[in-house]
Amino acid sequence: MGAIAASLPSGVSELLTPAYFAQLSAPRGRVAKAIRRNDTTCRGLRRGVEVRLFAASGDRDVVLANSASCLRELRARHIEATLTDVGAVNHLGSLRAALPQVLTWFQRASR
Repeated sequence: MGAIAASLPSGVSELLTPAYFAQLSAPRGRVAKAIRRNDTTCRGLRRGVEVRLFAASGDRDVVLANSASCLRELRARHIEATLTDVGAVNHLGSLRAALPQVLTWFQRASR
């Protein structure tokens, strides 16, 4: 592990002030507005295209609840979507676990 990574805090609560961490835990006002403005990952998708989401229950960087929320948002707009939990792996591990499944899907779709 590099010197920079080794010196980073082990969790977000150690990186942020208690007041800011509390704001992120229950955002209100300008913080909530900024989060909503930047939470557009799932909003640009349209019907007619199959959407497959992959996430990991072990991911501490981007929690599975983010993908579950996206799935609900897509389905509420009648977009066909699935969510696959690739397991108890970290963020990069989720990429490694999902890529073979994505590749298989693209190979089948291109036939």
